[in-house]
Amino acid sequence: MLERSKESCVMGVDTGKALHAVILMDDDTDDEFERHHLVHLGIYREFEQLDELMERYRIDRCVIDGMPETHATREFAERHRGEVFLNFFNQNQRGAIKWDHHEHKVEINRTEALDASRAAVRQKKLLLPRRDRMVELFARQMTADAKKLEEDEETGENHFSFAFTYAWMAASDNTGFRSWMRFFRSEAKRRGQR
Repeated sequence: MLERSKESCVMGVDTGKALHAVILMDDDTDDEFERHHLVHLGIYREFEQLDELMERYRIDRCVIDGMPETHATREFAERHRGEVFLNFFNQNQRGAIKWDHHEHKVEINRTEALDASRAAVRQKKLLLPRRDRMVELFARQMTADAKKLEEDEETGENHFSFAFTYAWMAASDNTGFRSWMRFFRSEAKRRGQR
């Protein structure tokens, strides 16, 4: 995994007793921007550590769990205005993710978000690094989800699962500045091939 990145990346963060972070980077061989490399997994205690990740990995889009640390996540989003969005699952929403740039939040149906991130794995759109202890923990937690809201001790921890789902949401965002940067990168690549 990378210690830092010169290319812009996206991050997903699940909040709770600890902050679980997943960082993805576009696969520069993919002109459709559908494949992403998993470049960092981390467990942190303080939001200031996330600030450092924002710099080290040039994060241009982060989706973070809006609950239960609402006050701290809002402060984090305010420090990184326009780059950090708080996720709130909406049971009644269907279809595309709703990005609210004014309120720094994103809404999506929980089941649809989990389904989309799992489809990415099945379709080999997530490129994994070499196997190590953190990647194995990530894999275990990715299989611990249940499609229900109740906590169940038997399913195990799934913090990296949700962090990945948030990162996948961020990577899938084709609005605003991120869209322009992808367009310019693909144009530069196309012109370089002539």
